Amino acid sequence: MKKNDVFVTIAFFITILIVLMMPGVRPAFGVSGNITYFNVTATVNGGSPTVTYVYAINDSPNEGTTKVVHFYFNATHPNGVANIPAQYASIRINQSGTTLISSGCSVLSTDGVTLNRYDCNVTIYFYTLPGAWTINATISDAASNIATNTGSAYTNGNTYGVTLDKNTMGFGGNAGASGVPSTDNPQKVNNTGNVAYGQINITAISLQSGVNVIGAGNFTANTTAAAQQLANNTPVTITDSSIAVNGSRNVYLYLNIPSGVSNGTYTSTGQWTVTVS
Repeated sequence: MKKNDVFVTIAFFITILIVLMMPGVRPAFGVSGNITYFNVTATVNGGSPTVTYVYAINDSPNEGTTKVVHFYFNATHPNGVANIPAQYASIRINQSGTTLISSGCSVLSTDGVTLNRYDCNVTIYFYTLPGAWTINATISDAASNIATNTGSAYTNGNTYGVTLDKNTMGFGGNAGASGVPSTDNPQKVNNTGNVAYGQINITAISLQSGVNVIGAGNFTANTTAAAQQLANNTPVTITDSSIAVNGSRNVYLYLNIPSGVSNGTYTSTGQWTVTVS
């Protein structure tokens, strides 16, 4: 081997040793197999949301129904509306420990910079209590900062109504029989409003078959107390017949069939009426 070749070979190996000994400098084939990597991110939020305005609402459903009521509020964020999307908005209304929560919110309008106006839906039931409900409007941002506003109220109006379970009440028996219960007992009176009732009143109408009559006074009605005699075309208040909100009351009807009355099918000459007060 020539001297020059020997010199070149020695110089090459010396260069390799120097590179391997230098910290932080390694060829690719020198990386250990147990090294792995991860990324680091940080979110810096220099501000928090604010609920700036909540709209007062007056509404109510019809009897026996539900109604979706729209609630509106404004919120701002100094870092822009992208930080307060609709899924971070909510409405809660509260009265006497009862809370109703919005089923969803949307952005009704925006200035595209820092302010959004939200539309949130709350289902109001026919039995939802009347009067003032506190509105709790809440918005949070991407950094979980939360703002609320309870400065406005929802006023739920009074809703009145009752329904009956049966359209007809039938009887059958022999002349002279007393205390014959209706084959359709009981008649259920349902409160379909949001106001409690203190009593049920029944206006009975006499029954007739040709020229034969069974007078309304032959009927009695009760709930849990002693049966009360009814009267023709005259309201009679039934004892112990209060109905709570979202409640009902069973009314039982009985017939004293007069002795000597003719056989036949007797039908009321007008509809019986149930009122509550």
